[in-house]
Amino acid sequence: MKNIKTVDIFESLKTLFSKLKNTVWFLGIYSSLLLTLFIFLSFLLAGIVFYKYVYLVEKKEAIISQDVIKFDNTAYQEILERFQLGE
Repeated sequence: MKNIKTVDIFESLKTLFSKLKNTVWFLGIYSSLLLTLFIFLSFLLAGIVFYKYVYLVEKKEAIISQDVIKFDNTAYQEILERFQLGE
């Protein structure tokens, strides 16, 4: 007599294989439709990225701060000396 768990596992594997087989057949039958859909989605995503990172950046005015950045030469010299000692 077979173990019930073994039969349940066998049946679940059978149904999983059947679903996988149906999915593969669906993808095979409608491959051109899916290819067209994926190409359209890639164009849509590329358009969104272009709009966000190219078009809006050119349209938006740059914010220029009024603070002047001052270069601290003594701190630069300290860092340069530490770097040279490390080598």
